[in-house]
Amino acid sequence: MVLLAVSSGDTPVAKEAIIVEGKVLCEHKGDQYEIELGNGVRVCAKRCGRMTQNRIKVIAGDMVLVELCPYELTKGRITRRL
Repeated sequence: MVLLAVSSGDTPVAKEAIIVEGKVLCEHKGDQYEIELGNGVRVCAKRCGRMTQNRIKVIAGDMVLVELCPYELTKGRITRRL
């Protein structure tokens, strides 16, 4: 998936995000979740702003879509609950 952002010069800059499916293992303090991805890797993730605004709950055992930054593969953002 390619996301576009506009810089100060009005030229689009491509930012790539890695979207993977995972299972929520547990919830930590501060709205942090531990998620196990399909390949066995565990990452820490937060709910995205849209999920927080609409009060979508995420509990242990839920399958979710996680968006990972290509620079930091151990942290992510939960974008959808499946």
